[in-house]
Amino acid sequence: MLALLLACTPSDDTNFTNPVEPEDTATWDPRFDPIAEAFKSELATHDAPGVAVAILEDGEIVWTAAFGQRGPEGDEALTPHALFRIGSVTKMLTAQALVVERDEGRLTLEDPVQDWVDVETVTPDRYPSTTLHHLLSHQGGFYDHTPIEGSAGDNRLAAYTEGTWANSYSIQMVDPGTFWNYSNPNFALAGLVAERSNGQAYREVVAANVLEPHGMSRTFFLADEVEADGDYATGKAYDWTGGSAAWLPAGPDAYDHAWSRPAGFAWSSTSDLLRFADFLMTEQGLLTDAYVDFEVGYPGTFFYGYGVMVYEGFNSVDGWVDAPVWTHGGAIPGFSADLYMLPDEGLAIAVLANGDGAYFGNSIAVAFDELAELPYGTMPDAGDRDDLERYPGTYHDPYNIGTCTIGLEDALTIACPTLENYGYDVGEDLIAAGQDNFLMTLNGQYLQIALLAGPDHDSQYLRHRAFVGHRVDEAIAPLEQPVPDRELLARVLRTEENSRARSTGALARPR
Repeated sequence: MLALLLACTPSDDTNFTNPVEPEDTATWDPRFDPIAEAFKSELATHDAPGVAVAILEDGEIVWTAAFGQRGPEGDEALTPHALFRIGSVTKMLTAQALVVERDEGRLTLEDPVQDWVDVETVTPDRYPSTTLHHLLSHQGGFYDHTPIEGSAGDNRLAAYTEGTWANSYSIQMVDPGTFWNYSNPNFALAGLVAERSNGQAYREVVAANVLEPHGMSRTFFLADEVEADGDYATGKAYDWTGGSAAWLPAGPDAYDHAWSRPAGFAWSSTSDLLRFADFLMTEQGLLTDAYVDFEVGYPGTFFYGYGVMVYEGFNSVDGWVDAPVWTHGGAIPGFSADLYMLPDEGLAIAVLANGDGAYFGNSIAVAFDELAELPYGTMPDAGDRDDLERYPGTYHDPYNIGTCTIGLEDALTIACPTLENYGYDVGEDLIAAGQDNFLMTLNGQYLQIALLAGPDHDSQYLRHRAFVGHRVDEAIAPLEQPVPDRELLARVLRTEENSRARSTGALARPR
């Protein structure tokens, strides 16, 4: 078991203008004791060396703490202000950088992406109608290509986009704006547009437009910046290289890739993330009605802003809470991140852990229950799951998984012969997970899919972030089938495992 060591900072010093240093410790207010115990207990259930947590109330960081170790090798204690990779929480920063470019009059969010990134994509008929708004709201329809390590120089964001990505991976699986579908290339492209609009490298645009205005002095993108800071965590990562090691240490120089950087490669601290949360709750700049204009999966309860997931209610310690929560999580090899905000309460919590799938939803729920007057109510109906007749049919994805058939016996079934022909084990049964949302089994692990309506049918699309099947006539289903991308699907399985780890927390719901 990991040796747990508690470190804290006094609440009267943890403000935005004079953040306390890690070595300054004091005894915290006893009201945080149940929260500390919850985090220590939940850490023991994860395969992660440590976790750092910070809480903001009404614009002030009132509590910071760290439990466990700085890395998987050695016994050095983690500090409350350590830097971690924050994964997809980076998307909030990228979105805000582009919104500032809009505010400065250098672009509009209705601009076609091709005005800024003029490439011949794999599916060129869809690209001209793709806008910057589509990118920031995950409506670009792009195949989710996310390399972990490779070319890392600032100039490689543009070079990779206009080379490798444009030639091989720039597939739009559905027309832009058809539906929300989480995909990292949306934000890689958004980062490049911000770069070209501003005239500086992506990370410099983020620094000028986001970090400096909001006092985020300890958020970095480069390994040498993190190493120079000195107070950082090393992640315990399941091997992302395809080698034989069960796990690898993920330090600042373990991996980088210029293409993926705007989607999830920043390093930050819990205090810096709360500075940004305070801005979001005060200004609501990424969350106005103009941005949150669609729903998916749970009608009337789930929305997406620009880099922010918006829930109109959530599960907590004693049941359903009728209050909005804003959030985004991050999963990247060796690290797990969460930023949660209760805007009605002016309350936010940032949690960073140095392990895969190490999410602390139960502890966050305890924190909210201890610190806020939560308005408990009745969980909304997720929809009629008995009306299954609209789903059966044949769906075809020409780029990755081929043809799949949904059947209906006592319950919904699925068969994907292309995947099966290439050695994948596809479970027969679909499990209802919400309105239009189901779990399919691939190689013994669950993938959450959605069967969504379109202009021609009440169930026209079989949607996942890695593939989209379009309903076809079974009698004329395409004869040519793609070869499944084994590396992509293996990464999808790991990503889904991390997502499930996050969704088991009391505050999270499946996406």
